[in-house]
Amino acid sequence: MRLQFPNTERTLRAGMNATVRVLNEDTGRQLVIPSKAVTEQMGEFFVYVVGDSSKVNQRKVLTGTRVKDKIVVREGLKANEVIVSEGMQNLREGATVKIDEPAAPVAQGTAAK
Repeated sequence: MRLQFPNTERTLRAGMNATVRVLNEDTGRQLVIPSKAVTEQMGEFFVYVVGDSSKVNQRKVLTGTRVKDKIVVREGLKANEVIVSEGMQNLREGATVKIDEPAAPVAQGTAAK
């Protein structure tokens, strides 16, 4: 892990060691989705959720820690909901989408590391 912070008074010098405690709120079983499925608009994060008749609805989510190419969703989604992760550039509220079957469930509770 790499940590950067201002050291304006030069309290720490090259070669010195420090112990850092990090509060991680994303422990245990978490809902993890591909980070490319999340869009940002004016500081808020959204995903497109597929509903009845394959129509999409944009839903606000509260995101957490990024884990490689995935992101933890703290609020706004439930396990096993179908989300859009490809072709969101031209997608609009209420649009009809074709669902491809994923190899594994897209929104599944997994342990974040």
